Amino acid sequence: LERLQSPIEYLVDNRFLEGLRAFAETCYSRVATIHHYMSLSKGSLGDIEEKGSYKLKKMFYALRAASACDWILNNDTVPPIQFKELMEGTVMKQSLKNQIYDLIDLKSGKSEAYLHQGEKEIFSYIHQQLDLASDKGATLPAGNYDAQEMDVFFVNVVKSQSSH
Repeated sequence: LERLQSPIEYLVDNRFLEGLRAFAETCYSRVATIHHYMSLSKGSLGDIEEKGSYKLKKMFYALRAASACDWILNNDTVPPIQFKELMEGTVMKQSLKNQIYDLIDLKSGKSEAYLHQGEKEIFSYIHQQLDLASDKGATLPAGNYDAQEMDVFFVNVVKSQSSH
């Protein structure tokens, strides 16, 4: 679902893309998606929390996934792929958003080798969202799709591609 939102398009088959986007709307499962993002966030968080210093990139992986959990709990739509848009749709305090925007600026001026420390408030937000996702995630709705209809769509796509 994230790939369908990507602003980068290398090769586009509009008929295929429109059909796939229509399926994506009905297939979107808030419960499956929140579990996916919980797993991503926990994995990244586990890599950095036990260390005194860490790469900002790793912290942003955990933060983005936790913010997606926040989005999923509070919105009926797929979390946006653009990080700033995602953050604007969360319940995160504006002061924390500003702190994160400052870190984005800091990261853009540092090399990949840069190691960062601190950010207790950000880690607190991540844990809070993971706890909420764990508590409420199982009650979210699953996707609703017709597998046979999808099979027909994909078979027709393959047939149309093979006739070219």
